[in-house]
Amino acid sequence: MHFVKSAVVGFLTTAVALAKPALHFDFEGEQGDFEIVGDISFEPGPRPPEFPDFAKKNRGALFNVDSRLVVKDPGEGSFLDFDNGDAISLEAWVSSGSVGEDDNIYLIGKGRTNNKGFAANNQNYALHLRGQGGEGCVSFLFFSRPEKDKPGDWHRWTSDIGVLSGDGWSHVAVTYEFGKPKSVQGYVNGKSVSGKCDMGGATERPPVVDDDELWIASTLGGSRNNSFVGVLDEVAIHREILSSQIIARRY
Repeated sequence: MHFVKSAVVGFLTTAVALAKPALHFDFEGEQGDFEIVGDISFEPGPRPPEFPDFAKKNRGALFNVDSRLVVKDPGEGSFLDFDNGDAISLEAWVSSGSVGEDDNIYLIGKGRTNNKGFAANNQNYALHLRGQGGEGCVSFLFFSRPEKDKPGDWHRWTSDIGVLSGDGWSHVAVTYEFGKPKSVQGYVNGKSVSGKCDMGGATERPPVVDDDELWIASTLGGSRNNSFVGVLDEVAIHREILSSQIIARRY
């Protein structure tokens, strides 16, 4: 398998060449520094004529309920760590299997791995699909740090609309600046979507930050109820707020 992990490499297609991600899996490029857990195979990704900015033989990675990609955190203050004042954009192309009602299916997640030596609720950030009304809605999640007499808490934003299982390829994204609760914005197929904080409420509190791993397509030690089943492509993390114009060009 071939993937790209780089703090400077740009996307390969014209449609996504404007922003340089901190972490990028396109399933086409050079070998990266990561671990494959379980079986992952190649499948056709978004391709022309429906998606003309992709290569004719573009491919994605097929994940099953027992597979994931694991990226180790290089250490304190790494490119994977986000704290108050840091901007983040998370995005992926998805062709998903079933997303059950109230399920939270992980696409990207830093922390909450159940790895030894780390707190159970150490979610620095996550992008997942939350099952609502038969759709996989775009959802952004993190756990705030304890402060003085306040314990940490979950904070989750979920879009009002999402993607349909078995409906082909869709692009999902979320942008946020930690510490600015009103800055969260979700996108489905290049268009901004409304949503609400449905857990913990909007907050200015900083997220948990540690050296736990980043996982693609799973969480919680490989929890079957939270693992992605389907094909992913162009999975990326950016240390900036991607503009609505850039995201519109994705789809």
